Amino acid sequence: MPVLRVLFICLLLTGCASPSPQVLVVQTATPSLGSRHSFEMLPPSTNTDGQLPPTTDYAKVDASLRQGLLNHGYRESKKADLRVAYSLTLNETPVEFRVDNPPNNPLGSYLAVHRFQDENITLRLRVSDRADKTLWQGLITTTLSPSWQRDELLRAAVVTLLQQIPVSR
Repeated sequence: MPVLRVLFICLLLTGCASPSPQVLVVQTATPSLGSRHSFEMLPPSTNTDGQLPPTTDYAKVDASLRQGLLNHGYRESKKADLRVAYSLTLNETPVEFRVDNPPNNPLGSYLAVHRFQDENITLRLRVSDRADKTLWQGLITTTLSPSWQRDELLRAAVVTLLQQIPVSR
């Protein structure tokens, strides 16, 4: 019987966990991508449909991308085999929480509605050669809520996206 309790608690906690971000691979990796060894980071693109995220997000994503590519066996170089370009788009969605019984004061039901913003970020990543031929392209969308986990959620999104890129041979 204690085993069933533990199993039930584990299932309950798993259901409450935040879902992992989903990757959309726009173009699968070409066979030549894994044989390349060096990369160059391009400045982030600001051509987006949504809002631009804070500049601190760009710095964190840039650092995570660099580290992830280094972990995949690529090395950074000025005259590299690969060019890595990315863009970030921030999308805010209003979220309302209504209280069942409004407070008993002159503002009444106005205080009974709490308005928040749910933030999602989309990271688009493109890996190309020096001739600007796309070797791999993908994107990932993840939530940035709760805000105190923003850095961790951004890093997890970058790691999940980079898992789709082949390791350098």
